[in-house]
Amino acid sequence: MITALDDLTVDLVPHAQSVAREGWTGKEPARPLSPQGLSQAGSLAAGMRDSIDAIYSSPAKRCVQTVEPLARSFGLSIATAPGLATPDGIYQPREWTEGFFSPFQRELGGAWMAGAALAVLIAMGNAHPGGHVVACSAR
Repeated sequence: MITALDDLTVDLVPHAQSVAREGWTGKEPARPLSPQGLSQAGSLAAGMRDSIDAIYSSPAKRCVQTVEPLARSFGLSIATAPGLATPDGIYQPREWTEGFFSPFQRELGGAWMAGAALAVLIAMGNAHPGGHVVACSAR
């Protein structure tokens, strides 16, 4: 049992609609929200009525943009958490991609991401015992 998670409420929010990957020439973490996504982000802030102790986000621009209106609405800063990023944003060790483990790199990456996400949850629980946090992840 992980006691840091006792009574912690986490609203896990996927990022709002982003600019399509097809045609995007920049780096993946810099891909922003589309105009519709910016509207959706505003709706998230308008719809959240409960008090919030903290807001966490993947470092991906589209995730940060999703929770920015919420942060402004509640007067909170956004803590970026790499553990909420997509596997594409994680650089796996060369031994995984070129070495003995290369045939299993997807499975290892999935396990790595699960561990990274759990570490973020535990950090949230330790920082906000019994609190209410919102976390935005890239999918």
